[in-house]
Amino acid sequence: GADGGTWWGALFGWGPDSLKITAQHAGVTQEIETPVSHLQEVWTTPVVLKEAKVDRAGEPNDKDSIYVKTADGKSIQRVTGRVLGQEGDSLQVDYEGQKRGLKMARVVGVVFQGQRTKAAPSPGTLVLSGGHRLPGTIQSGSRGKPIVFKTGWGQVIEWPYDRCVFYEVRNGRNVWLTDLQPTSQESVPYFDNNPGWSADKSLRGGELKIADKSYPRGLCTHSHTTLTYDITGYSKFESDLGVQHEDGRLGRAAVRILVDGQVVFENTDLKLESGRVAVSVDVQGRKTMTLDVDFGETFDVGDD
Repeated sequence: GADGGTWWGALFGWGPDSLKITAQHAGVTQEIETPVSHLQEVWTTPVVLKEAKVDRAGEPNDKDSIYVKTADGKSIQRVTGRVLGQEGDSLQVDYEGQKRGLKMARVVGVVFQGQRTKAAPSPGTLVLSGGHRLPGTIQSGSRGKPIVFKTGWGQVIEWPYDRCVFYEVRNGRNVWLTDLQPTSQESVPYFDNNPGWSADKSLRGGELKIADKSYPRGLCTHSHTTLTYDITGYSKFESDLGVQHEDGRLGRAAVRILVDGQVVFENTDLKLESGRVAVSVDVQGRKTMTLDVDFGETFDVGDD
């Protein structure tokens, strides 16, 4: 989910505005209909179980990415456009102004980009036995009675109390930056290469890593990328900065953080040898924060 959740089930409806699944666990069945604007990624079981490998390097930031098996089934290719939903046995895609159909049997995953919500993140996440994580708000519930839960997109569902593990609260003090959506974004290509940025994974689809430390959450960008966020109501921004381990062995970048248009942090020569650079910025009472990753010295760009 675009709001940080993870859930799965059997697909039974996919339109231009929403996707419907039937989620089952421990004898409990629940239909979940999610607006496309609240979805980040959808994958089939072989990809989730890593039985099929997907190369996600260079995903565009302004178009959906649809991953499909080739006709011989030996490799996976990416098609970009805007997903329109399922019709019969095909997934319909707006590709450069033309409607095209991709056989559902060959579709292994979709990464949504062009329609994500810019709404504030949900106050918490309900964690269910089996691993489902649904963003939203608990409406009511107690021991022996179902938990009534309102998802971040407004659907009200009920789940047995003994199938709910815990409710993870975003307590107003700590919110992951990748739980927020940029209010504006810009990526400048280097020649014909424009990998842009990615959330919670490297630009090649692997784990985020700076020096010897791995990060489950965070942003990965390529020069030159600029992301701006609405930070109204927040008091501090804290992060480790660094060059992606392995991927950026030769890279150098100039990194700036601007708050309400004013530079509050700058490192003009960030490279692999810089290791982890801790940053803490006071944003109390401010409205916008911009992260700017520019080309480094000598225009080295191996800085994923």
